[in-house]
Amino acid sequence: MINLKPTPRHVENIKKHKGLFEKWKMWPFAYYDGNNYYFLTLYDQRFKGITGYLMLRQDGSVLPFEEAKEPAFKLINYNSIIDATITVIIPQAYKDTTHFKETIKYLTKYRQNLIDADSRIESSIQQILEATEKTLGIERILKDGIQDLGQAQLSVTNEKGYFDQAFLDELEDEAYKYSAVMYEYAIRETALKPHYEAVMVLLKENPVKLNLYAKLKIRELMKLSHRSIDRQLKKSKNNFETDRHGNKIMIDKTRIKQSFMEKGCKDGESYFKEIIVPKIRNPRKGGR
Repeated sequence: MINLKPTPRHVENIKKHKGLFEKWKMWPFAYYDGNNYYFLTLYDQRFKGITGYLMLRQDGSVLPFEEAKEPAFKLINYNSIIDATITVIIPQAYKDTTHFKETIKYLTKYRQNLIDADSRIESSIQQILEATEKTLGIERILKDGIQDLGQAQLSVTNEKGYFDQAFLDELEDEAYKYSAVMYEYAIRETALKPHYEAVMVLLKENPVKLNLYAKLKIRELMKLSHRSIDRQLKKSKNNFETDRHGNKIMIDKTRIKQSFMEKGCKDGESYFKEIIVPKIRNPRKGGR
């Protein structure tokens, strides 16, 4: 485990680059390029948020600006993946799945009643059941992913104190796997829209032999699923299919994870160049 506490030289150089009323924090992990360990210090100010970054070597010296950009990119990329795990993957993994379980329960129990009313509905019911079973499997996949990503983070923060390029590559590969899972869910659920409609139309227009409660329950389940496609999944799918500037991009359905990795790389480089680089305070010429 390398030393992660700012040394007197770290603190001295950090304060030299600190602005008035700013606070600073040196991240408790480093990037190792095979020769040196690099640390990122973040400056922030109340009401303004993040105001600057400073890249330091293990010995506390400040890198020249051009040398600082690459390790800064690696550190921010790593931190973004961990942040996305907390803000995106964890909430998805622990979403209430009652709606999906009830959909399977009621369509399975009253499947034959619906088919007896109109045999053409059998295909729609089958596709809804198969897709919903896959959706229920997402919970386990995401929870396993959270555990894997969490263990990877602990190996950095609690065991080594740093990560290298090989580790970052593995982390990215693992993280984008779950983006692909969520995109596949959005595609699968969107494709069910006409099947939800078919069941709702059947319940409304055909004399289905069902008790009133079952009929209302199935209608409610179909309506909620149908509504979520327009209100939530449409927006989610659109976010997957656009870059950070809102431009439409093509996702290769035969290699979804790889497409997201390519998109993430371009978005990450764009964000870093436009938002992060102007705030890097390392000297443009020479280093201290």
